[in-house]
Amino acid sequence: MRIVSLTYVNSPDFNDPQAWIERLYAFTGVWEELAREHEVFSIEQISYEGDLLHNGVQYYFRRYGEGVSRIPVKLHRLVKQLKPDIVLVRGLLFPLQVIQLRMKLGRSVRIIVENHAGQPPKGIRKIFQHLAYNCIDAYHFISSGTAYQWLESGIIRNRQKCVEVPTGSARIIPLDKTESRQQVGMSGQFNFLWVGNLSRNKDPLTVIAGFEKYLLINPRAKLYMIFQTDELLPEIQKRLKENETLQKSVILKGLVPNDQLSPWYSAADFYISGSHSEGGSIALLEAIACGCIPVVTAIPSSLAATDYGKYGFHFIPGNVDDLYEQLQRVNSVIVKEFSGAIRKYFNDELSFKAIARKINASLI
Repeated sequence: MRIVSLTYVNSPDFNDPQAWIERLYAFTGVWEELAREHEVFSIEQISYEGDLLHNGVQYYFRRYGEGVSRIPVKLHRLVKQLKPDIVLVRGLLFPLQVIQLRMKLGRSVRIIVENHAGQPPKGIRKIFQHLAYNCIDAYHFISSGTAYQWLESGIIRNRQKCVEVPTGSARIIPLDKTESRQQVGMSGQFNFLWVGNLSRNKDPLTVIAGFEKYLLINPRAKLYMIFQTDELLPEIQKRLKENETLQKSVILKGLVPNDQLSPWYSAADFYISGSHSEGGSIALLEAIACGCIPVVTAIPSSLAATDYGKYGFHFIPGNVDDLYEQLQRVNSVIVKEFSGAIRKYFNDELSFKAIARKINASLI
């Protein structure tokens, strides 16, 4: 079977094809697994022209103008030349383009659209989505909760068209926990790890407030915070200075390069996040891959990543009391056993191989 993956988004700030593939590793790993059974082609729009075969996937790098082309004639011509059986469209925000793609390819080619955190539109955009619905054979959603929003909007009229498939995975390799703790200097008996921006959406202040209450019943716990941006860092530092216990138990590590995160995930017992919304978290997937027990918000993507709470704990976004309640529950967990189960779950359901298997099943 011939599968073409494409994007309608042009990224002119990038001109190195290898670096681009590396940047998209969460997705390219899936394509590489699919390439074990199929011919896989990927059309990428960056500031580079050329073709590249990488780990079994044939890449076509093209310059088709800036931004998002509303009439992508050249792109669709290339897709047609590749004679695909399946086209995977990355993003559910391009109904006009999908309509044109269907007109170009005819009805013999299956078109599958992957939702990457797009929300149901209103107005004229909703009209175009209604029209595109008849051109699309299946929708891939990261969670049934996200799919429900599109079903409720009336844009998707048949639930059978919706398939729950993670859009990407993590390639991180788990390390020995004892050696990792020594390497990164984790000293708590209940070690929590935060990996994410210190932004309003990620909501570190709620996490710290809940952790402060948790320290009253488990003063041995520690929270290590790795972050790329520091929007709320002054507020966090002020909060820590006002509470001696927090100051001793919350370690603001700051930036850690991606290729150095494995020992941190491997050393930690729990991964904690306060996100109010996101299309999918690579950090959460990396944590699960290393056996960290998730304590995360009850948003659709995180619920799906933990098999709806079977492999983690969930709290209402922004709710300190609910977070504290979930943190109390972790005290009853046998960490080593649960961690092992979580790692197995990742390999069976969230790894590149597992995602490729799910996509293959949706192609039948």
